[in-house]
Amino acid sequence: MTHAINIAKEFAKKDEYSKIMADALLVELLVSINRFVINNLDKNTEKETAKSVLAELVDYINSNLSSHLSLDWLADKFYISKYYLIRIFKTEMGITPHRYITLKRLILAKSIMYSGTKPIDTYQACGFTDYSSFYTAFKKEYGMSPKHFYNIAKTKNKGYV
Repeated sequence: MTHAINIAKEFAKKDEYSKIMADALLVELLVSINRFVINNLDKNTEKETAKSVLAELVDYINSNLSSHLSLDWLADKFYISKYYLIRIFKTEMGITPHRYITLKRLILAKSIMYSGTKPIDTYQACGFTDYSSFYTAFKKEYGMSPKHFYNIAKTKNKGYV
């Protein structure tokens, strides 16, 4: 608003420099408007792009939990830096990609064990490379061993497991 007032004041003056000054202020106002529009378009475009990339990443991860899903590999697959991958995950989902993958794998493991598969036969189907890393992650997340969970599931299913 101050730009418009200053321009009007310059036009009201009738000295030899008022037209030049009014034109200069008008150019400054137009530059400010352009900068504002460009900056906001870039921010919105960046947010939309990040959400689109994140949606593709999450879909891919959810469909390929049993596969190798390292940050480097995902970044290469989606043609983004691993730092950008981590940033959009943290910003939009509140957790790191590694944590998201681990949680999804553990949820899958619980489902598989609940349906009757023993823990020793479950970990590879969920993308864990070895039983000890599966055991550690499961125990840390749920406060019990996979075997204990399996036994509880078997009891709840009354022998159907």
